[in-house]
Parts: sequence; structure tokens; C-alpha cells
Amino acid sequence: MIYSFGKILKCNSEHFIFLSDGEECYYLAVILDKGLTDRLELYAAKSCSTDKTKRSLDLNAFHYIILTRTKEFKDRAAHYNNNRSSQTSLENYNETNIDVDLEDLKELKKEILDNHGVPLELKERLQKISI
Repeated sequence: MIYSFGKILKCNSEHFIFLSDGEECYYLAVILDKGLTDRLELYAAKSCSTDKTKRSLDLNAFHYIILTRTKEFKDRAAHYNNNRSSQTSLENYNETNIDVDLEDLKELKKEILDNHGVPLELKERLQKISI
């Protein structure tokens, strides 16, 4: 089954946002729990202050947004460039009845399109999607 951008999937105890299908894989963003989100935000803040420069969006650790309007995942990170971003099969993933808020989806799409280091295939596919 092919899903559309923004569909929430679940595998084991983790939730994912479906981003796109690709030629050889599916692109997903993992939704981090609150503890991991807090650590990621702390790491991002420390990286900014120690480098005395704007954080580099090219770093894989910073490929995320904070979901601010999706009530089931409020204030949790959706990390879209990690070792699980490229899956060759979705057979172990189950569809949920949770919807990502439209504003969170717009922000996620914008971040992916504006960010360096994101697979070109994913960017090209998301550019064709209107929200």
C-alpha cells in the first residue's frame, strides 16, 4: 500500500510520518519521544552557543522539526534524516488514525525543501505536493 505525505504509521512502539515513496525506498520521519526531543534540542542549543555561529542545517542531527500543533505528538521532534529514513518495505508498518496538523505538515515540507543534505529524490517528490 502506498501512503500519502503526512500519513502517520506505527512500527512496534514507534511512530513515523510518511514522507514519500522513492525509486528504491520509502522516506519516513521518526517521531521522537519527549525525552529524546529534549536531548536533541539541548544538543542543538549547545552546538549553536559553542560554535558562536548559526547551526549548520547540513548536520544530520538537525534534520527535524518540532510538532507544535499535532495534539498527539505536541512538542515532539519529527526527525527526517536518520538511519530509518530509507525503508525498502513498509510491511511491518501499520496505518494509524492520527492526523498531522496541516501547519505542522507545511513546516515539515518547508524544512525538508530548504535543508541541505536531504536526498534530492525526496526534495523533488515533495516539490510536486501541494498542501
